[in-house]
Amino acid sequence: YQRRVHGRTNRSCFSCQKFFLLGFLCLIFSTTRLETVMTKLNQLNTSKGPKTGEEIESKEPCEKVDSSSKSRRSSNASKKENALSVWPQIREQLESKTLAIFLDYDGTLTPIVSNPSEAVISEPMRNTVENLSNKFPTAIVTGRAINTIRGFICLENLYYAGSHGFDIRAPGNHSLKQVASSFRPSLEEFYEKTKKRLTSIAGSLVENNVFSISVHYRNVHADHVKQVEMIVDQELSKFSSQLVKKHGKMVFEVRPQIDWHKGHAVDWLLNCMFDEEKLKDVIPIYLGDDITDEDAFRCLKKYPQAVGVFVRPPSKDRDTDACFILESTQEVQSFLSLLVDLDSQKQ
Repeated sequence: YQRRVHGRTNRSCFSCQKFFLLGFLCLIFSTTRLETVMTKLNQLNTSKGPKTGEEIESKEPCEKVDSSSKSRRSSNASKKENALSVWPQIREQLESKTLAIFLDYDGTLTPIVSNPSEAVISEPMRNTVENLSNKFPTAIVTGRAINTIRGFICLENLYYAGSHGFDIRAPGNHSLKQVASSFRPSLEEFYEKTKKRLTSIAGSLVENNVFSISVHYRNVHADHVKQVEMIVDQELSKFSSQLVKKHGKMVFEVRPQIDWHKGHAVDWLLNCMFDEEKLKDVIPIYLGDDITDEDAFRCLKKYPQAVGVFVRPPSKDRDTDACFILESTQEVQSFLSLLVDLDSQKQ
C-alpha cells in the first residue's frame, strides 16, 4: 500500500516493505536448504563408510548406439544391455560403415578350461571367425604367445597380437612389431625359477608366452593360492625395475614394466590397418572377457562410435568400460555371425 505524508507518497516506507518481504522469503529458502543438507549429513553419518571401487555404480550409463554422445564411464556389468537384445540398434549404427574387429581368445572364442593347452576353438566358431576376417580386418588380441594362438586358430587371414599385444603379426605371419625384446632374458629367468619353485604346489602352472609369463592357479587349492602369489612376488622382487605383475582370471600375468598393453596394441593396429583420413570413419569393435581387456575398452573411448563388448558369464560381475555384454561363447558366435551378415562396405 502507499502512505501519504504531507500529501506525498512515502516511497522509502514502501521500499522497506519490499526488503522485508525479500528477507522473509530468503529465510524460508535457507531453512529448507538447511534441512536438506542436514538430512544428507545424517545419511552419511549412518552409512557404513566409503564404498570400494567395485561397489560404486556409475549413474551415467555407457554410451549405447548414439554416436553423438562422447562420455562413457565404467559401470557394473550387470547394468549393461546384452548386445543381442539391442542388435537392431547396433545394426543401424554399423550398416554401410567401415569396421575393424578385435577378439580376445580364452573366455571369448573358447570357454575357459582347467588346462590352457586344451582351449581349442570349435569348428563352427573357427568358421565364423574366418568368414568375419574375409569381410573385415580382424585381429586376435590375447595373452597367449603368437605361435600358440596361431596353432589354435590356424587362420592366415588374421592379425595376431600375442603376449598382451607385445608381439604383433600381420596376415601371413609377417612380423609388424615387437615391444620390449630386451626384457626377454629377465622373463626367461623369472619363468625358470618360478616354475621350479612352484612344482611343490599341486595344480599350479607356469606358462611361457615369450613376452609375458602366466602363472595359473585355477586348479590350486584355495589354501595354497596365497603361497603361489608369495613365490611369484619373491621372484618378481629380483626384477623390480624390469617386470611387473598384473591380475587376470585366476592367473598372475608378469610382463615388462613399460607402458604397453592390449589397448595400445589395438590403437597401433588401427593405425596400421587404415590411413589417417580413413581411420576417422572406422568403427572398431572389441570383444573380451578378461580384466586385461579393460585396457582395450578404455582405449576405444577415443573412437566415438566404437563398440566394446564384455563377455560376462552370468555368475560373474565386475565394473567394465565396455558398452554391452554377452554371456557366453555361444552368444559371441551369434553376435559375430550377425556382423558377417551386415550389409557393410567391403573392406
